[in-house]
Amino acid sequence: LGQGNAGNLTVDARDVQLIGESFDGQFSSSLSAEAALNSTGDAGDLTIKTNDLLVKDGAQITAATLGQGKGGNLTVNAKYVQLIGITRDNQFSSCLYTSTTENSTGDAGNLTVNTDILRVENGAAVSVASLGTGRAGNLIINADSIRLNKNALILANTRNNKIDSDTEQATINIKSQELIMRDGSNIFTNATGENVVGGNINIDTDFLIANENSDISANSENGSGGNVRIDALGVFGTQFRSQPTSQSDITATGATENSSGTVEVITPQSDI
Repeated sequence: LGQGNAGNLTVDARDVQLIGESFDGQFSSSLSAEAALNSTGDAGDLTIKTNDLLVKDGAQITAATLGQGKGGNLTVNAKYVQLIGITRDNQFSSCLYTSTTENSTGDAGNLTVNTDILRVENGAAVSVASLGTGRAGNLIINADSIRLNKNALILANTRNNKIDSDTEQATINIKSQELIMRDGSNIFTNATGENVVGGNINIDTDFLIANENSDISANSENGSGGNVRIDALGVFGTQFRSQPTSQSDITATGATENSSGTVEVITPQSDI
């Protein structure tokens, strides 16, 4: 809460479940590591090691900074990760995230998920974000199987406009054997604010399947869009488009047509 650095939080258990919120809806069930409002110290890291992780009905696992210090890193090592649903009032998603909050100045930490199976469903999310002046973290997912269903979201947001060629921010890196997106599920990087460059999306998978208006987008509102690179044995149900449509799209848009990012889809049969 003050000048000193916070400690680390480590959970090592066979199964971990976080479900729901308080009766009055004011607090979500949560595990968190934070640097609080008006503090100057850094937040600690949050690490979870388990067989099965369930985050449901608006519960949250977070590493964040609300002040001047840095946010911690969030790392999940599990065989099976399930993120399901939202709060009763539809305001908050079940989620894993690292972030900086509005009016904070510190940088956010990275979010890393290593798992055999990742399921994100019914409005749940995996996210890194910066809503202050500090950098957003990067999102790394290593999983044999990733399934996003019913408005699930993998997201990286930033408002930071400090350009450093040696330091990426708000970039999503996914490595999997199969990545299946259904029913309005999305993988987004978004940049808002003047001259803020969008983060990149890098996907290395055997099979990418995206149906029912499920999009992959690296966008910037007022600056240059990020880049999308997909390396897969097969891509089904989606394709590159210059602008979003009601179909499943791969886009990289900027403030103007000349500031759009690049999209590269590499498969054995074609180079799109």
